[in-house]
Amino acid sequence: MMIFFSCDKVCFLFGRKCSSKLALQRHMGIHAGIKPFHCQHCEYKTRLKASLIQHMRIHTGEKPFKCEICSYASIDASSLRRHFRTHTSERPYKCEMCLYSCIQKKSLDLHVRRHHTGEAFGCSFCCYSSPDKQLLRKHVKKYHLSSETSLIST
Repeated sequence: MMIFFSCDKVCFLFGRKCSSKLALQRHMGIHAGIKPFHCQHCEYKTRLKASLIQHMRIHTGEKPFKCEICSYASIDASSLRRHFRTHTSERPYKCEMCLYSCIQKKSLDLHVRRHHTGEAFGCSFCCYSSPDKQLLRKHVKKYHLSSETSLIST
């Protein structure tokens, strides 16, 4: 079965095809930076209501996704799925350049940057660089920012 998209359901910036006008409207919010959902407890803002609901669990401590094998619990289903791989030894992400494999794509991307490509994220304020975006964020926060705001795009 072939599905056709009318031109009014296509992102004019990147050509992404959306299944409905509502889906296109949500997608276009990415480009506009529109984040209509705000946390009542902190500065967090998001485009999606589901993301705010998940974020609120940080404040409430609610962890509804529980592992059947151990005491691990999570605020979201994807973290539980990733955790479950520690029990099954499933490692679906495999390096194409060596025998390394892991349970999440983020770890594979970091491995490739660290051991094969040498790609790194550079600090805008000094000569520091890191293959790990989170380490760069921590560096900027520790050494260059006086407030909680981050100047590093995600």
